[in-house]
Order: sequence, then structure tokens, then C-alpha cells
Amino acid sequence: MNVTTTAWAITLAAIVVLLIVDFVATRNPHEVSFREAAGWSILYIAAAVVFGVWIWSSYGSQFGAEYFAAYLVEKSLSVVTCTDRTCSS
Repeated sequence: MNVTTTAWAITLAAIVVLLIVDFVATRNPHEVSFREAAGWSILYIAAAVVFGVWIWSSYGSQFGAEYFAAYLVEKSLSVVTCTDRTCSS
């Protein structure tokens, strides 16, 4: 798979934009509501799916399937159970 410098630049720029939006939107400390947490989760999951669809369409089904398989593994490993303000994996 040959990835162009332009593709890398666009990918890194998108990551930087997501980080800036996240830092600016959450700069004030506050208790996060379920709705806010769900909104941020949906945003980042949607970004990952859009990126995966781009990989699939640009580089083929093999690389797209590998990306989505790796994403699902990483997402499943990051699931934690939180009860009474304590979290454990």
C-alpha cells in the first residue's frame, strides 16, 4: 500500500483539528452528563467510520477490512465498567 504524502498530511491535519475542537469545547472543568459523553463518543466513532470508509474506497477491501477489524479490537479493549464513580476494566 503506497500512501502519498498528501494523504498523510490530510490525516494528520484532521487529527489536529479533532484535538483542537476537543480541547476548546472542554476547556472548562465540569461534570460531564450522559448526553455530552454520548455526543463525544458518537463524534469520534463517526470519524473512525468515515476514515475507514475512505481507506476501503481508496486502498481496497483488504486494507479496509484490516482497519475495521483492528478498530473493533481496540474499541472492545477500551470498554470499561463504571459504577459509583469508580471504573475498572
